[in-house]
Amino acid sequence: MIGGLSIYEIVWFFMLYSFLGWVIEVVYHAVSKGVIVNRGFLNGPVCPIYGFGMVGVFLLFNTLFPEGASGMHGGLLFLFGLALATAIELFGGWALDKIFHARWWDYSREPFNLNGYICPKFSLYWGLTIVFAVRIFHPFLARNTVELWPKNIGWPAAIVLAVVYMADVVVTVMMVSGLNKELEQLDQIQASMRVVSDDLTEKLGGGSLKTVQKIEEERVKAELAQNDIKDMASEARKNFDRTIQALTEKQNALYRKISENPFFGPKRLIDAFPDLKMRDHAEAFRKVKEMLEKAGK
Repeated sequence: MIGGLSIYEIVWFFMLYSFLGWVIEVVYHAVSKGVIVNRGFLNGPVCPIYGFGMVGVFLLFNTLFPEGASGMHGGLLFLFGLALATAIELFGGWALDKIFHARWWDYSREPFNLNGYICPKFSLYWGLTIVFAVRIFHPFLARNTVELWPKNIGWPAAIVLAVVYMADVVVTVMMVSGLNKELEQLDQIQASMRVVSDDLTEKLGGGSLKTVQKIEEERVKAELAQNDIKDMASEARKNFDRTIQALTEKQNALYRKISENPFFGPKRLIDAFPDLKMRDHAEAFRKVKEMLEKAGK
């Protein structure tokens, strides 16, 4: 037993609350935004932060207080639940930011927020949710799931789900890493386009200056000088167009790759987290979001 719970209970409560958290997120997003999307960080119907939060509540409170979480005074349960849930959300947002160089949710518009990771408004929601879950919902859930299922069936099912869960984690991490690489390539393409454009400007500007000097020094007919400028500009423009076209094709191919597979690819994450910000490639990611928004209209 750990904190009053068996390993079997810990595993199943984590799975169940991860799923129920995902349901809450989908419903909340549908009501507030009018759009139904998979709101989880993972591809499957789970939000791990809810699983960690609820299991953490039971483990910590059962360890610290003799009466356990279910026997605590409502006000005390609310305060400790609020504090613990807020700490988990703060750590989760910070860890995801550091690992993936991305901000997955942002409370910057909310009053008294802390770096956009947490804010009083949602902390109050978490505190009330935990009181409801511990006092009313959890006893019902436990009686009709973990306490009801035979362990000879529950354990194999839990192991299968755990394997699928971990596979989902691996796939999602690889996908987010791939998105970062694709955004890096888009940044490089944009930089190359600017270099090509600056090079064309330099050639035309520098060439014109040399031609003017040539006119002054050698007093060549202005008509011939103008032809030199026209020929030089035409050739430079052709090279510029060819280079820009090749870079644009690469850019569009990356846009298509990011936007394909809306259920398991980067597009799903972008839809699921409207406030998602990529720290290292902010400009490229902004353009990707604009492209996806235009394609969705």
